[in-house]
Amino acid sequence: MTKPQPQGDSPNRKRDLVTTFLHDYSDALAEAKVSEAHTATDGWQRLYAGWLATDQTQRRRVAGDLRDLADRLEDVGLGDDDLLNLRDAKKEITELKEAAALFRLQTVEPVRKPATVCAALKEHFAAQARRQEAENPLLEAGLAEVMREAIAGQPRVTWDEERGTVSITA
Repeated sequence: MTKPQPQGDSPNRKRDLVTTFLHDYSDALAEAKVSEAHTATDGWQRLYAGWLATDQTQRRRVAGDLRDLADRLEDVGLGDDDLLNLRDAKKEITELKEAAALFRLQTVEPVRKPATVCAALKEHFAAQARRQEAENPLLEAGLAEVMREAIAGQPRVTWDEERGTVSITA
């Protein structure tokens, strides 16, 4: 029967987890910097603001049509033409919803993703450090705090949905 091999001393294990975090976060941060530069361009800002404005205008128009139909239903009831208009409104709502989902998936998500990845890495490594410390408190004492400090020392990457921008702050 063989003896279990030593896992190494705690400072080295802590350093390994922190080093892995710093490496992974550095890679994600590089991608976030590309997104930050991209979303700061006039072209992106026009595209994003134009899409938001168009989407809102179309939704407001359909909502107005639905309000008109609701008023007519309340006042005198709906006729056959009104029912056709209601069906057309439902179809247009579905089309708007699908267009918004497609725009977000194909255009916004690739630009927003690095911000999401950076936040997820911070959460993942903080949770992993807490878990390791809880599972092996003698060897991993202080690991969660060391990781918290490492995470706090990294820039914060955020996505601003209203402006359509990625921001990196110290």
